[in-house]
Amino acid sequence: MMKKETISVVVPIHNVECYLEQCIESIQKQTYDNIEIILVDDGSEDASGKICDKYAQDDSRIKVIHQKNGGLTVARRNGVNLAKGKYIGFVDGDDWIEPEMYEYMLNKAMTDYSDIVTIAGIREYNNYKTVLQDGIDSGRYVINDNDLYILKHLYSGAFSGKEYINGAVWSKIFRKDIIKKILNNMNDNITGYMDDNVCVVGCIINSNIITSTKRQLYHHRERTSAFSHSVNKMGLTQVNNGYLGMLEIIKNSKYKDILYPQIKEQVIANSFNAIFNMFDDEIEFPQYFFKTSKIKNEESVIIYGGGSVGKSYLLQFKTEKKYNVLGIIDKYKKIEKNEQYIGIKDLERYNYNYIIIAVRDQNLSNEIKKDLINNNVSENKIIWERPITIYEYYTKF
Repeated sequence: MMKKETISVVVPIHNVECYLEQCIESIQKQTYDNIEIILVDDGSEDASGKICDKYAQDDSRIKVIHQKNGGLTVARRNGVNLAKGKYIGFVDGDDWIEPEMYEYMLNKAMTDYSDIVTIAGIREYNNYKTVLQDGIDSGRYVINDNDLYILKHLYSGAFSGKEYINGAVWSKIFRKDIIKKILNNMNDNITGYMDDNVCVVGCIINSNIITSTKRQLYHHRERTSAFSHSVNKMGLTQVNNGYLGMLEIIKNSKYKDILYPQIKEQVIANSFNAIFNMFDDEIEFPQYFFKTSKIKNEESVIIYGGGSVGKSYLLQFKTEKKYNVLGIIDKYKKIEKNEQYIGIKDLERYNYNYIIIAVRDQNLSNEIKKDLINNNVSENKIIWERPITIYEYYTKF
């Protein structure tokens, strides 16, 4: 019979009052009952702190930390330092989890003698859902000199396109002694960009056995007000802090020659993202580029997607004067005032050659494609190509 190990779930919380009850209750309803819930109110200015206290009064498994705003690294560290469990999990305060998540992960950890177990998550954005998971195959991986697969696929396929482990902390459970060591040695200023990745990479290179699975048990809520969508004046500083933190973690590792090129690739990618998120106004330069041999010059196209990819394509097409852009379709994004918005129900009124789906995720593009076909768009008029990053565009093309 499996020993009833305690799992401690740390929940960093900052101004998420609208979502917090769903988050907490999803953890309370776990099928595994030997669970500790640590709610870290990271200087919330809304009712989040009061919600934490309310739940703690009614559930003895819940502990609450109230602290001044210090960022994710500090919140996670303080939660882990208070934790009693052998294994640590993390849930963001605006997300929620499936009831069997921690029972499933702990069974894997105990059966495989794993230091880290990973699962998959579902990105919830309006009515669209996409899967967030490890690119590597499911299985039990041992890290040693004879098997360096995990270390070679540890970090970022930003430009190389290689398979790699999802860098989020929420998709994993960690042995406490490993993650506690990493968090207590991370600088407080590692926050914003790369805080998850620094923590995960540090834990993996200090582990012996990792189990990767693709069971979809976590729901990650994508919000336009979240960090990744917000103006961030300190973005490049945060990327640099993360880079220095990563170098500190790998400096004494015998595998640093394998790790450093991957870190460099990810830092470059994050630097570009940071630049584009530094300004209130849209930068008049594409962040992503479209490349295909399927569309001839001067053919008429419609862009599906008003986000960063769609806006980048629009800028690219205007600059290159390659295609005749009739307008943009997007169910949820706000279209710029001077751009032609086309409702999906009005497509039959337009004489277009192609609709270009402007999103990064192929699974999401498949959902959009189905939606277009259901609205009588011919499949051979729909195109999705993986967006080319600005780095790839200027170094490879």
